[in-house]
Amino acid sequence: MAGSEQTGTTFDENQRLGLVCADVPDRQAAIKGALEQLGYAVRVAAGAPDAIEGMRKDPYEVVVLDEEFQAEPGADHPVRQALRAMPRAGRRYICVA
Repeated sequence: MAGSEQTGTTFDENQRLGLVCADVPDRQAAIKGALEQLGYAVRVAAGAPDAIEGMRKDPYEVVVLDEEFQAEPGADHPVRQALRAMPRAGRRYICVA
């Protein structure tokens, strides 16, 4: 089983995984619900460091990154930086929306 020890989330190896990176609770709920309807097991990141650690541990197929998620004006987002730094094989099927 894959899973994030930090959040206690455990996923079945055969599940399609989705990661939600959004601060606003209504957005989190809407995105999480939509992904679950599409058959994804979903984890909501507590913050950018949690999202980055989760991407290192679990093979997410979808990462939804809200442009306002813990963003600093004018700075490149740390989650986007982490995605770009991943080996191409590891991010081949990741879709950032």
